[in-house]
Amino acid sequence: MSDAQTQRPDLAPTLTGAELLRWYWLKSELISLARLLDVATSGSKEELTTRLAAVLDGHAAPPSWRAAGALGGQLYGHLSASTVIPPGQRSSQELRSWFRAHVGPSFHFDRPMRDFIQSADGTTTLGTRSSTGSRRGMNPSP
Repeated sequence: MSDAQTQRPDLAPTLTGAELLRWYWLKSELISLARLLDVATSGSKEELTTRLAAVLDGHAAPPSWRAAGALGGQLYGHLSASTVIPPGQRSSQELRSWFRAHVGPSFHFDRPMRDFIQSADGTTTLGTRSSTGSRRGMNPSP
């Protein structure tokens, strides 16, 4: 083995993903490289390393594991009928407030409404369901 194969290289944007994965790095070092490459620094060391290896190999950074989970990508702030409901959205106070303002004060998250929110695939908007609002949940009145 030559010295080039046994000495850890400097952590730089010129590394390949394979070379990054080959060596041990401190998380603080990985965060510094991520900032240099404009890559998200959140998540575990393993997630950050995976993200950096992809970017160093010229691929798009994979989405954050947390964002892909049930707690990530939640709606907040200004909502409108054209707001897209992200996958994994919870029946939150922000949504409750928006639906009460558009459906009426008797709005609540009944089972069909909870199912609608939980089954959102990232293409459904708030306006899709509010147009069929009712006195109780979001089901049309009989």
